[in-house]
Amino acid sequence: MDGAPSRRDRSMSESIMNRPEEQKTTASPERAIAAFVGAAVGDALGWPFEGRAASKLDVRKWDGKFVDWKKRSGSRFAPRWDRIEAGAYSDDTQLILAISRSRATEQHWWEHFARVELPFWTCYERGGGGATKRAANSWLAGVAPWESKAKDVPKRYFEAGGNGVAMRVLPHCVSHARDVNFSALAEAILADGVTTHGHPRALVGALAFGYILWRTFKRVGTLDYGSLLRRCVEEASVWGTLPDISHQWLSWRPAATKHVENFDELWRVTVGELVDLCHHAIGGLENGVLSDDREVMKALGGLSSKTNGAGTTTAVAALYYASRYAASPLEGMRCAAASEGADTDTLASMTASLLGVINGTSWLQDYENKLQDIDYIRQIAKHLVFMHKTDATCNQVIKRDLVELKNQLGRKEVPSGTLLPIGLRVTSVESRLERVGERVFETHVVATDAGLTLFIPGVGVTKNMSTPQGDSLNAKCHGTGEPMTDAHPHSDVGFEPVVGMSLLVRDLGESRVFYENFLGLKVTGVSRKVVRFSSTLALREDTSALLPCVGVKLFVNVSDVDSCLARMTAAGVDSSEIVLRGNTRSFECRDPAGYLIEVFERLKIHATN
Repeated sequence: MDGAPSRRDRSMSESIMNRPEEQKTTASPERAIAAFVGAAVGDALGWPFEGRAASKLDVRKWDGKFVDWKKRSGSRFAPRWDRIEAGAYSDDTQLILAISRSRATEQHWWEHFARVELPFWTCYERGGGGATKRAANSWLAGVAPWESKAKDVPKRYFEAGGNGVAMRVLPHCVSHARDVNFSALAEAILADGVTTHGHPRALVGALAFGYILWRTFKRVGTLDYGSLLRRCVEEASVWGTLPDISHQWLSWRPAATKHVENFDELWRVTVGELVDLCHHAIGGLENGVLSDDREVMKALGGLSSKTNGAGTTTAVAALYYASRYAASPLEGMRCAAASEGADTDTLASMTASLLGVINGTSWLQDYENKLQDIDYIRQIAKHLVFMHKTDATCNQVIKRDLVELKNQLGRKEVPSGTLLPIGLRVTSVESRLERVGERVFETHVVATDAGLTLFIPGVGVTKNMSTPQGDSLNAKCHGTGEPMTDAHPHSDVGFEPVVGMSLLVRDLGESRVFYENFLGLKVTGVSRKVVRFSSTLALREDTSALLPCVGVKLFVNVSDVDSCLARMTAAGVDSSEIVLRGNTRSFECRDPAGYLIEVFERLKIHATN
C-alpha cells in the first residue's frame, strides 16, 4: 500500500491526515492544525487577562479553563460592556483567519487582505489594536495609510510598532513551510505587515518570530533547550534583512524614506534591539527550573504598559515561554495567558502556536470542543496545507457596504444565503441586547456556512427612557428605524451646519481642517489669526491659549452623520459610537484644540397613513 501512515498518523482522528505521501502539501498537517488551534486557544485564554475586563480575574484562583467575562469597549465618550463567552477569541485569531482567507485567493493575496479583509474587519473586530484599526479605516476609505493625505495618519502609521503584525504571521509560515530559503516568506510577512504597521519594531518582531516558527515547522528530531532563542541570535542576518516588497507595494519604501529619517539605520538598530532582548531571555533560561518568568518579562519590557505591546518585545517573550515550556506546553500557554501586566492574549496566542508546532495537538484536546469556531479553524489550516484556492474576487469594500449591511441587520433583512464581502454566506443572524445604565446596545451574531462567527455591533445605541417590560425593550431595539418623536423634515440640498461660538485654538490650520473638511462648515472669512464660518463660528489662534473649559460642548448639525464619522475615523480622530436618541443620531469627539463636539443628524419624517 502506497504511503502507509506512520504511528503519528494513525493517532490522528482526521482522515485527511492519512492521505498518500505524494499528496502535495505546504507543511505537516498535524503541526499546522496544532499551531492554528494553539493560537486560538491561547488567544481565548489570555484575552480576559488583557486588562479590559469588567472585574479583574484572580490568577491565583484561575483553573486554567476558558471563562465567561465582560469586556470594556467603546470610547471614553460612550463606554460599553460586551459579554464575551468562554472560548471566544479576539482580533488576534480574527486576523490570522483573515490572512488565511486572503492566501487562498488566486492572485495578489496582499491586495485582497488590504482592500477586502481589513476594511470588512472593521465591522466585526473584537479587541483590535489602535494602529490596526486606524490602518483598516484608511483602507476602508480606499487609501493606503502611508499615502493618506489626512493629517497625522502617515506619521502615526510609521510610529506604529506594536505586535499586530507578529501575531498574524502563522498563515504565511504554513504556506511557505516547504521553502528552502526564507526570502519568499520574509517578503510575504512584510507585504502583510506594512498594510497596518510602519515602524521597524512591528516588522522586525514579525520577521524574527516568523523565521523561528518557520524553522520549527521544518524541524526534525528533538528540540534542544533554548535553541529557539539561540537560533534567533545566530541567524539574525537572515531574518534581519529588510525584504524588497516593491512588487507588492511600490510606493511603500519611498514613503518610509520620506516620513522616517534614515529608515535603514532605524531598521538596523531595531534588529540589534531584538537580538539584545534574546540575550536577556537566554540568560533567564540558563537558570533552568529556578528561572523567574516575571523577572525575565520585566527585563524584556513585557510588563510595562509602554512596551508590553511592542512587536519586538512580544516576539522574544513568546520565544522565551515556548523555549522554557517546550516539554510542558499546557503550563507554558497558561503562564503566558495569565502573565499579569503583559499583552496576554497576543503573548499566549503566539506562544501556543509555537508550542503546537513543537508538540502536536494532543495537549489541546480539553479546549477544542469549547473553542469558538473550532471546526472552521481546523478547516482553514487544512486549506493552507493542501493549497486549497478560492475564486474570490478582490472588490474594494467601502464604508457604504458596511453601513448598508448594518442597516439590513438592524431591519432583520439579511436572509440566509446572503454573500458577505469575504466570500462566506450567512446562515443565521441572532440579535443580542445588552443594557448599560440607560443605554441598550445591540450586537448581531452572524453565523456563516463555513462555520465562522461574526459579532457585529448595531448601527447605534438606543437610550432606554422607560422600558418596564423586556418585550418593549426588544420592540424599541428591533424597530424599523421610524422616528420616535416628531421633527421637521429637512433637505440635504443647501444644507449648512449651524453653531455659534468663538474658540481660541493653538493651531489655526489644524482646527480649520477639522471644521471645514471633516464637519463640512463653509469658510466665509480668513485672516492671519482668524477663520470665520458662515454659521457664525470663529476660530481665533492664540498659541498661549489655556486648555478648553470643562463642561463646554459644541453641537454641530450635519446632513450625514455616517459619512462624517467615516472621515474622522479615517483621519484617526478618536470618536464615540453613533447613538440614537429620539429623532437624532449623534456621536461625540474632540477637535484638535480639545473642545468636546457632539455631531448630530436629525432623522427625516416619513409620511404614514
